[in-house]
Amino acid sequence: MALHCPAPHGNTSESAAFRPSKHRVPACLAGDGASPGERYVRQTSRWLFLLICILLSLTGVLCVLGIKAAHSEDSYLTVPLLLPRIEAKAKTLKTLRGQFKQHKFTRLLASPIESQGFFYWQPPDRFRWEVTHPAPFTLVTRGDAVLVYTPDLKRATLYRHHSGDGLLGRIIGSDGGIEEFRNTYYMQITPTPETEDHHWVQLQLEPRSYRQARYLKRVEVLIDQVNWLPQKVTITEANGDWSEMRLLDLTENADLADELFNVQPPAGVQTRQVQGHSGP
Repeated sequence: MALHCPAPHGNTSESAAFRPSKHRVPACLAGDGASPGERYVRQTSRWLFLLICILLSLTGVLCVLGIKAAHSEDSYLTVPLLLPRIEAKAKTLKTLRGQFKQHKFTRLLASPIESQGFFYWQPPDRFRWEVTHPAPFTLVTRGDAVLVYTPDLKRATLYRHHSGDGLLGRIIGSDGGIEEFRNTYYMQITPTPETEDHHWVQLQLEPRSYRQARYLKRVEVLIDQVNWLPQKVTITEANGDWSEMRLLDLTENADLADELFNVQPPAGVQTRQVQGHSGP
């Protein structure tokens, strides 16, 4: 199954570079008439949204994955110790909310791109990713729908996939379950200066496929061993650009208002609807 979008206008090579080919977001997701700078910030936000979804979904599947520990004699935490803790966390985590602050470093700009906002997650298929600075941008998933909303432009796009499968899982590559993750990423526990005090553990993901590795080099997730929640995500792209995102003020199992996951655009907003269909 695939999402169908109208043919894109202009050069989309830049936005394509932010989407691994196997789990590609439609190219039209990146183009809505905004300025090049606004598009660049939102493309970066969408890319990080996909990666944080991968991270959150890992909370539920790592417990049965064969993660290989780094070959280090002084490794503090081994996989046999890590997996039961993550499994226990997965059983208790019903919702998660928090803030994020992201810096993207690119060879194209002298200064890093900074953005911040909030996220709300209610597994398995509800997620809200809200950028508040520098350009407001909201992406909401719920079941078979994804809403992309740009308040400043008063424009929105609503994607639906009527197969009944959650779009979130299809976008991040988790719809195939455990085997899909096993076939998509190499995973291992790796040392980092922040783990020397034994308070943190770092999980590293590297794409297995050549097609995906053309865009993504690796993802490093720093996990707090006190609450077993992710605290930092570092994303290194194949072209050398990299991003660092800190997750702050994380709150577990709080009641989340149903309106947070409303995929209906506000009244008066110009909305485009895109339907899923069978095809390549």
